[in-house]
Amino acid sequence: MKLRTSNVLGKAYQYVCGLLFTEKSKRNIERMSEQNDQNYQSQQHFITDSPWSASDVIEIVAKKTNKTLGDAKLQGLLIDES
Repeated sequence: MKLRTSNVLGKAYQYVCGLLFTEKSKRNIERMSEQNDQNYQSQQHFITDSPWSASDVIEIVAKKTNKTLGDAKLQGLLIDES
């Protein structure tokens, strides 16, 4: 995740960590920032102004996962919240 002027991979990582570790009923940028000890304003700016596409990110992750696991016909990846 790189923009023309800066690399936002760190902000993306912090955002995903916030999604994973913040209680579902309290999940918003403010609570997610508190969970990760991050700057609220910086995270809000990342979500609001970054021109990244969620569908593009999902596609890239799917391709990398498929490459890592191997391209088998009957294969799946299960992620358990516990």
